[in-house]
Amino acid sequence: MAYHHKSGYQKAKDREAKKKREEAVISKTVKITELFPTISVNVNREDPPSNSPLPCVGQCGLSGQFGHEFERDNSVAAKPEAQAGSKGDDNSFSTDIGQWSEVEINDTFYNFWVTRGSECCQHSNADFTISMQIDGKQKRYCSQNLFYRVHSRNGEKVPRSWNGFCDWKNAASRIQSHENSIAHRNATITFSQRVQVRGCVDSAIVEQYRQECAYAKSVLEKVVSVIKFLAERGLAFRGHTEILGSSSNGNFLGILELIAQFDPFLSSHIDNHGGMGKGSVSYLSSTICDELIDVMGKQVMKTILSEIRGAKFYSISVDSTPDISHVDRLSCVFRYVLNDGPIERFVQFLSMKGHGAEDLFNSLYSFLEEAKLDIKYCRGQSYDDASNMAGKYSGLQGRSREKNPLAEYVPCFAHSLNLVGASAVNCVTTTVLENIAEDPEEKVEARTTAAGIAKKMDQLEYGILLELWTPILDRFHKTSLKLQSPQLDLNEAVQLLTSLKEYVNSLRAQFDFFEKKGKEITGSTSYKEENQRKRKRSVQLTRHDGSADETVFSAQLKFRVIVFLPVLDHLNSALCKRSEAYSGVCDKFGFLRNIQSLEQSDLRRASRNLIDTYVDDLEESFEDEILHFKEYLLADTYLQQNEKELKCSIELYMYRALRNISALQDIFPNVATALHIYLSLVITNCSDERSFSALKRIKNYLRSALGDDKLNSLTVMCTESDILRSCDFNEILSDFVERKCRKMNF
Repeated sequence: MAYHHKSGYQKAKDREAKKKREEAVISKTVKITELFPTISVNVNREDPPSNSPLPCVGQCGLSGQFGHEFERDNSVAAKPEAQAGSKGDDNSFSTDIGQWSEVEINDTFYNFWVTRGSECCQHSNADFTISMQIDGKQKRYCSQNLFYRVHSRNGEKVPRSWNGFCDWKNAASRIQSHENSIAHRNATITFSQRVQVRGCVDSAIVEQYRQECAYAKSVLEKVVSVIKFLAERGLAFRGHTEILGSSSNGNFLGILELIAQFDPFLSSHIDNHGGMGKGSVSYLSSTICDELIDVMGKQVMKTILSEIRGAKFYSISVDSTPDISHVDRLSCVFRYVLNDGPIERFVQFLSMKGHGAEDLFNSLYSFLEEAKLDIKYCRGQSYDDASNMAGKYSGLQGRSREKNPLAEYVPCFAHSLNLVGASAVNCVTTTVLENIAEDPEEKVEARTTAAGIAKKMDQLEYGILLELWTPILDRFHKTSLKLQSPQLDLNEAVQLLTSLKEYVNSLRAQFDFFEKKGKEITGSTSYKEENQRKRKRSVQLTRHDGSADETVFSAQLKFRVIVFLPVLDHLNSALCKRSEAYSGVCDKFGFLRNIQSLEQSDLRRASRNLIDTYVDDLEESFEDEILHFKEYLLADTYLQQNEKELKCSIELYMYRALRNISALQDIFPNVATALHIYLSLVITNCSDERSFSALKRIKNYLRSALGDDKLNSLTVMCTESDILRSCDFNEILSDFVERKCRKMNF
């Protein structure tokens, strides 16, 4: 009987029927994806190849039970979600080998697994009891031992990088048989050759991209170094032109040209790619420079915010000043405590919508939320004496304490001391300058004015005031410098003000000393009033009293009562008034300085007061801890012998001891917390003033158009240069290169 050839239509019909039968069988089959979770691996990820042997995929002709597992018809269309390079751009393959039937086995598939290796498919650390099979009375499942090949003689374990098996009954024999087969060895050799040759279609493109990234990173590393150098010194970057070789191209390009004189790589880069005009790639343009400034500034701020979150408790200090373009800048400074002690950091200039307390609080609170800093951990705030800042009820202080009552307000010590000195000078009605201004014989001309001032300086009164103010201002200056230290704590600051007040009081009895010194420097032995004739007046208290001559004081006594003593009394009064502002905070934490000398009852009373204030921070055991800690300090031989020679306050010494010795922190956890809160209290806003100094240098009249983001980045890198130097920019530089890598002609 002759063979009947089927027509094309009949063949197509048979294929369609066969396809439907296969789909029906597949639909009734339980897939492995319904039993185990799967992990997708990104094909775009460029991981370095593993040191362990890599699997052979696609070309390994496994025999027997394994043979059909990797045989696929390449004509079968892959699903869009599994096919690499599909329109959906979902370039990933499942690590579940059971799903590879849905993937088109092509060069993309081969190259992907050549690069990735087999480690992500092995799941060698998984729980294999899920795949348990019961063979009669025995339970069998995969074992960790199957992932290693044991040498028959020396017992050495060699990891197997290929796997795909479920016949646990015959696992040992079948795996060993396949491992020694010719097909497996040939496939492994082929795979090794593919890895070495990297015979990928896009290998040349990938290699070129890697070379371009490496080249760009080498250039940008030098650019970053120049940016760090200029930013931490607050210097300008750009000049009048961006032409390489010009003397007016600014500090940025000028320093790069200087480095190029000693760096052949940078010199070659500038010669080949620098100054090529618009459209060329040199990585030396102002655009790249501004982008790197922004990235580096954010990295520094990120580091600071990370430290604040790690420290938990913090204090806030804000102050405002206008810049060169008459825009108010609200400086924000945080004080927090690390293991070595307190530290103050500038973060950024906050946006201001107005000068009212509500506007200031909204700006501050918005920043705290954006930076993910919880205001409930704020333990202190310090501002100047302006009503919108220091207002107890409607000022920034009051609004902050509405959100967090534990945010203690501490007036700025340095501002308070300056106001004390200023008010003391203003209290004297008869001063040298006023005498000069009221003298009718003074002329406008400089020569006459100078002669009048010189004449006044020859008077005894001037000499006495000069000798009086010289030591006072010197003590005020030294105290003010100490108060500006970021490491200063509250008790030490109060002690400085108290000592200054006692010093001023001691000067009241030293009028004769200052009079003697005044006579020595002026050469005059008489007061001005003694050289003037003055008529005695008759004084009558009431019309019923008789008249009497006016009591005339000597010139010496009159100067002492009207000028000398009022200056000292006003200084003393102002210091007392300013010190009272800190009494509330000192009552809570003042006992920490005198733990060794206080009685147990006083320590219990003070610690109980602190527990009642910080209910969520301190435990009831704090009372007993502080008594135990007192005995520990008394037994500390180093402290007892060197207490007067310590280079830090006693509170900071105690905190460092608790933090650096883990055993002590375990014994006295609440004492450490109390010291932590105490040291977190900010006592001055001098760090804000330092940021203002950086602002004046960075945004001057030549850079008045500087944007807010760039200003913040440059200021934080300038004020916190120690963090800038310690930051590792390699990671962000690699990310920057991957995002910004331009095509260059080599």
